[in-house]
Amino acid sequence: MALLGYRYAVTPNIYLGAKYNTLYQGFVSSSKPLHSARWIHGGALTLGISSLLGPIDVSLMYSSASKKIVPYFNSGFPFRYR
Repeated sequence: MALLGYRYAVTPNIYLGAKYNTLYQGFVSSSKPLHSARWIHGGALTLGISSLLGPIDVSLMYSSASKKIVPYFNSGFPFRYR
C-alpha cells in the first residue's frame, strides 16, 4: 500500500487537499480465492475548514474498485494543545 498526499492552506482556516493511494490486493494465496490479484487505485480532493464547531472536511473520492465518484463529509472535535 502506498499513499501520496498534499495539503495547501488557502487561508489560516481553509485548506485544499489531494490524495492518491494504491494497493495490491490478492498477494496472499488461499485454496479458494474470491477473485484474482489486482492493483486498486484511488484518490480524493478535499476542502477543509477549521470552524468554531471544529474541523469540517468535504471530499470527492474515486476508487478503481467501485469506478464511482463518492462524496464524503467529515466533522470532528477541535483539540487545542497549548
